Amino acid sequence: MKKKKRIKQKFKRIFKLILTLIILIGIFINILYFLYPMKYKDEVLKYANEYEVSPYLIYAIIKTESNFNNDARSHKDALGLMQIRDITGEWLAKRLDIHQYTTDKLHNADINIRMGSWYIKSLLEKYKDLDTALAAYNAGSGNMDKWLQNNEYSDDGIKIKKIPFTETRKYVEKVKINRTLYEILY
Repeated sequence: MKKKKRIKQKFKRIFKLILTLIILIGIFINILYFLYPMKYKDEVLKYANEYEVSPYLIYAIIKTESNFNNDARSHKDALGLMQIRDITGEWLAKRLDIHQYTTDKLHNADINIRMGSWYIKSLLEKYKDLDTALAAYNAGSGNMDKWLQNNEYSDDGIKIKKIPFTETRKYVEKVKINRTLYEILY
């Protein structure tokens, strides 16, 4: 009799432990969905399809750059969701035939996501490597082109092997981690 009672109590403890674990996993997953939202879904999917870029990459860039704050402004005056600087915005507006461009348009989610999506696509086409394209997105194509010509940073002049700017190196890793989390969650 005592043996049955002990087995029953043990079973109850194991059941409670498993139930608690399931609840904690559920809470953790909900926290991840909260931290990695799919805001601006229509715009992201529209331009991901139009420019043939992974929507998860676009979400990862937005998450890393602005954490979905459309009013974000960096210390280098990059603006909006995908943190586009005014000079880059002017250049992109010409390429994308966006009429009557002003800096204020960088706070328009549709325009900012369109510009950022096209820009990362053009960098991926130019550099043919994700790390190199992301580093160029963050530090600028001019810096990337210089780094690729330096044997310390590139073995072949095509792909970056070492990113000299700490901020850019961390940025590339953060975007890749965020992209992976978006791929897992969605």
